[in-house]
Amino acid sequence: MIVGIVSSNTFPPAPVITISPTTLATPTLAVVYSETFTASGGYAPYTWSVTGTLPQGLVLDGSTGILSGTPSAGTSSTVTITATDAGGYQASAAYEIVVDGRTPSFEYLVAGGGAGGGGGGTRSSPTVYMCGGGGGGAGGLLTGTYSFSGIDTATLVFIATVGAGGTAGAGYNGGGYGVASSLVKSGGITVAQAAGGGRGGAPSGPGEWNNGGDGASGGGGTSSSTSRGYGGVASQGYRGNYVGPRGNNTGYSFSGGGGGGAGGIGVDNSSTGGPGVSSSITGTSVTYCSGGNGNLSTAISAGTKTSVPGGGGRGGPSGAYYTGAQYGEAGGDGTVIIRYPDIYDMPSQITGSYDYQNVGGYHVFKFLTAVQSGTSGSISFV
Repeated sequence: MIVGIVSSNTFPPAPVITISPTTLATPTLAVVYSETFTASGGYAPYTWSVTGTLPQGLVLDGSTGILSGTPSAGTSSTVTITATDAGGYQASAAYEIVVDGRTPSFEYLVAGGGAGGGGGGTRSSPTVYMCGGGGGGAGGLLTGTYSFSGIDTATLVFIATVGAGGTAGAGYNGGGYGVASSLVKSGGITVAQAAGGGRGGAPSGPGEWNNGGDGASGGGGTSSSTSRGYGGVASQGYRGNYVGPRGNNTGYSFSGGGGGGAGGIGVDNSSTGGPGVSSSITGTSVTYCSGGNGNLSTAISAGTKTSVPGGGGRGGPSGAYYTGAQYGEAGGDGTVIIRYPDIYDMPSQITGSYDYQNVGGYHVFKFLTAVQSGTSGSISFV
């Protein structure tokens, strides 16, 4: 008798395992991300593993197949994801994961050039008048945030134009006006524009005085007890004031009024310039655009020009007897500043004369070259 032997295969046939999805959504820097891998065609349950280096901040859960986390750097990585089924059979798929490191927005500060202070002098007819020059007004100051929108998908270029400070007044002449600064987006769209400051006034002849000119925050005038310098007129979204400082009558000596600070007025009957505006855009509190001091005829050292961008120049002291050769000071140059957190990529391109610093966790770009016309530089984002 022949006994037949029946053979059986205790191992299941090799399956064809498919991994989904075939492509991944693009992670964005500093934004929570989650993507779930699934497998089919094999024997559940599945476990998951990764070969290669995932972008910083992302992890793969080996039991659920969930890739999640918050990307902390803009990078490009190629990795292989492997699914292993209950029978030990495997399938793998390769993925390129590109973390979008572009900044979603940036902060800006735009300061116009400050005005020059008026010159001082002495007139002897019909009466001796000793006159210090009026302080220059500060440039306008604007701060804000530009946020990239869904339509900002192509390369955007932002052109920075930095206005020069006004020239110093000499003798009986007023100072020069400050020049406007601006930040303009591709297509000629103005993001911010800050006007230059109004000039400081100075005496023009026996018994005559020039008022400070109108501007973003106008200059003070060297004046009699009845004449006055005028502050700036509101324009381009920042505050000014039409009431400016007036010269101080002290016997036969007159001091120039102080120039107005950004968004304000100078001090009436005083040589003190108006205060500037404090901003922390560079990581620390900085005062921008102070008004220039009017210079007392009897105190040549009174008042100094502010050292911060956009400040007005001080007025000149009174001249020696019968002379009028005393100069005011030039106004401070304006500036354009852009900053955003340093976890985001550097700009795709930046041109012109600029300073770069990393301050308080921010990329900070300062365009400082003063120009009478044209551009100081540009910054591009892809």
